[in-house]
Amino acid sequence: MNQKTKTDGLIDRAFEAFWSAYPSRGPHGNPRKPAAKLFAAAIKNGADPDAIIRGAENYAATVAQARTDPKYVAQATTWLNQERWTDHQQAPIAARQDDGWC
Repeated sequence: MNQKTKTDGLIDRAFEAFWSAYPSRGPHGNPRKPAAKLFAAAIKNGADPDAIIRGAENYAATVAQARTDPKYVAQATTWLNQERWTDHQQAPIAARQDDGWC
């Protein structure tokens, strides 16, 4: 196995982790193949795959916490193109639970 094939395999596995973590857009479009190409390009340009995956996990948590309508979830291609993983390196702060006390 040459180095390029090995690297491509690592990128493919990292993309699968990213895709699993990225929030669903439900019935709204979210093209996988272009997202995979942008993910690979980001890695080849020096982005840390773990940072991208962590950003996707935190973005998904933010979307879930805010109960964002799936149509307003960014397409993965947009999210990757704009390097939005840099905006989501910290986990969202949990919403305060109202226990009835002031």
